[in-house]
Amino acid sequence: MLRKRRLGRTGILVSELGFGGIPIQRISENRAVKLVTRSIDMGINFIDTARNYTDSEKKIGKAIKNRRDEVHICTKTHAHDPKGLRSDLETSISNLGVSTIDLYYLHGVNTYDDLKRAISPENLDFLKSMKDEDRIRFLGVSSHREEVMLKAIETEFFDAVMFPFNYIVTDAKRKIIPLCQKKNIGFVCMKPFAGGTLDNPRDTLRYVLRYPISTAIPGIALIRELEQNISALKQGEYVTDKEVEKLEAIGEDIGRRFCRGCGYCSPCLQGVEITRLMRIQSFIRRTGLKRREDRMLRAIKSLEGCIECKECEEKCPYNLPIGEMMNEQVEWLIGEFPHLETLEQIQRT
Repeated sequence: MLRKRRLGRTGILVSELGFGGIPIQRISENRAVKLVTRSIDMGINFIDTARNYTDSEKKIGKAIKNRRDEVHICTKTHAHDPKGLRSDLETSISNLGVSTIDLYYLHGVNTYDDLKRAISPENLDFLKSMKDEDRIRFLGVSSHREEVMLKAIETEFFDAVMFPFNYIVTDAKRKIIPLCQKKNIGFVCMKPFAGGTLDNPRDTLRYVLRYPISTAIPGIALIRELEQNISALKQGEYVTDKEVEKLEAIGEDIGRRFCRGCGYCSPCLQGVEITRLMRIQSFIRRTGLKRREDRMLRAIKSLEGCIECKECEEKCPYNLPIGEMMNEQVEWLIGEFPHLETLEQIQRT
């Protein structure tokens, strides 16, 4: 069985490998239910989803219908006011078929303004009332920006945080994870496979779990992936110091052309959807094209507005060649799905 770790001050013991519910959007309900059920059978007790992951909550709800006491359920909301929070929470509870959400995240808090809205007195009062009514047990926050996450942790309002961590994106191990330890706050590792860029479960999972995090939640769409992930953690201890150096050297090389989704490059004054264009392959790998076709068409069209001013590249903290990378991502997308180019041409007429 999978080893368990404590989720910070919640006291919950969670499997060190959790279940990330993004990719099940692209598979059938029947396959999703079998996959989640198999995950629980294999020892996973921490299941993560979100209100904006289309039908992910409903699929998970069907899978846990008779196994609620075996799992800790986490979901998320982008809402920033009590009315929106209530609406999202009630929808999530209904979709999941539960009376209580174990860990409820304020999702995508990526700017100081986002954080200020998230922890406004009226929001905190509402969330406290939901705790008092046992609608939620614990409160979390997710972010892609280190400085915002550090500020969120310092508020001590949150019982757990979710942040990207892998051997390409190593920022979390320097300040965020140590601060979580100091404050007794759970750290949930999202994107341990860097959105599909990394594909070796043995190296990837043994790397992130070497550190004092609570759990890692890779997105899973296939039983084969699930079994490979669990097998990787049964092959011995975590990576050694020497292996860390080797993996981080590889990650540094990959990172020269890897978008972390921090959003510093945006907004573009010409309306180019930079962040979406930079991460096309990651989005498609996780969710498939069907649910994103309209958004991808809009993103492709927005690239026509690029005047090559390079302002986005000047703002990028990782010095990425954003212009080149956006075009490469679009070329990849059209190569994989040629009908998108035809649809775009039709829309122009």
